[in-house]
Amino acid sequence: MKQLFEKHKRGVGYLMVLLCFIAVGIFTKAGQESFGAWSILPPVMLFLFAIMTKSVIEGFIWGGLLATFMNARAGTFTAYLDGISETIQNGDNVYLILIFLFIGIFIAFLKKSGAAGYFANWLGSKTNNPKYLLIIDWVLGIGLSVDEYMSGFTVGAAMTPVNDKRKIPREMTAYVIRSVNVPPACMNPLNAWAIFIATTLESIGFAAQGHGMTEYIKVIPFLFFNIIAMLVSFLTIIGALPKLGGIKKAYERVEIDEAVLGNDEDNSENNETIEVKKGVNLLSFIVPIVSLVAAAIFFNFNMVYGIMAATIVMVIIYLVQRIISISEVIDIALMGISDLVELTVFLIVGMNMASMVSKIGFTEYVVSSIQGFMTPWILPFIVFVVFAFTEYFVTFNWTLYLLALPSVIGLAQALGTNVYLAIAALVCAGVWGSSASFSADNGIVVSSACKIKLFEQNMSQLVYMIISAVLSAIAFLVAGIIMTV
Repeated sequence: MKQLFEKHKRGVGYLMVLLCFIAVGIFTKAGQESFGAWSILPPVMLFLFAIMTKSVIEGFIWGGLLATFMNARAGTFTAYLDGISETIQNGDNVYLILIFLFIGIFIAFLKKSGAAGYFANWLGSKTNNPKYLLIIDWVLGIGLSVDEYMSGFTVGAAMTPVNDKRKIPREMTAYVIRSVNVPPACMNPLNAWAIFIATTLESIGFAAQGHGMTEYIKVIPFLFFNIIAMLVSFLTIIGALPKLGGIKKAYERVEIDEAVLGNDEDNSENNETIEVKKGVNLLSFIVPIVSLVAAAIFFNFNMVYGIMAATIVMVIIYLVQRIISISEVIDIALMGISDLVELTVFLIVGMNMASMVSKIGFTEYVVSSIQGFMTPWILPFIVFVVFAFTEYFVTFNWTLYLLALPSVIGLAQALGTNVYLAIAALVCAGVWGSSASFSADNGIVVSSACKIKLFEQNMSQLVYMIISAVLSAIAFLVAGIIMTV
């Protein structure tokens, strides 16, 4: 039976999708403001389809179509395409799409010039110890996490070739980088995560105008998942925690055949000779990276401006060093864009599904479901567990805070729960989603930079993410009890 399922699992996946559409068509009525428990079906179907087929993009398309079908029925085709159009036109989404495409250009110049290869060779010559290299990944990730995209792309692109040479599995490289990407970012008052949440606290009336960050800083000490996730990855690096799950399998694979990528992935890159062009030196790598950080700060962390400014600086340097010619500039830029097109499509269909699921009342149903059995001490625990669960299936990112913060704050005030602890529970649930979910843009960034399939990256780190989430849930439960007594 198991062998039969393995052979026909894609067919089973399509059968499941068909049954979900039939069930929705029979048991729900189009155009409702909220679909109650039925709103959970699209993200659950997406998750199951992705697990069965390993086709995450297709899963998002089916999930978005099912959510659209709930509302539109016969108009599903046009409604879904309209949703894609709205997603692409949304200002925040345009910003992310441009970041993806422009960072592709930036990385392409680093690689094509040989600057990334030079840096890899230089850094690799300083240590043969894989643990030290992973600690460097960990420290660099935190240091650059003032912007999570800059952190993920830069550290991934710079360190993956170095780690490959020391036979560190790509799964481990990606896990370490992702674990110190968003978790420290939203603990930094200068980061867009912190600024957005602080602004939201003002907009919903919890904080006085101009005092949102002051209130948010009181939340930071209770961001248990952020702290624990970083600590768990560090303990794994130094060996205090054993290799588990997909990471353990990855290390066993490397011991057997020295493949840093899984057997079902493209291992041709492992044997690829990194060409370091004549004239390249350490400044060829360091100046573009420093320019990226400086430009990000200069443009108030608008990474679209920052990336393009750093790219212009990089191109000028490479032309002066005669590493590239003027005739190569456009070709390299187009190559960089093409490398990120698939992931950009992933981002669009993922965001579209999140939007469609939001329209059928998913978040409102979750909030209303937890209101009936709340006590002061258990509220933070429930908020973290429930929204961590939902964010794993479909990540709303910052939209979660816009939708759920008013209700969570209102519940905390009504019950007498420490409000900052309750807010922290919701923030941590969102960070968990960004760190663990298939639909998180953070995962797309890291897997792209580390040249590993998103599905493999997610599944390989899952055990450590679950450990971090369980410990965080316990921390919220204990803190809730202590602060209520």
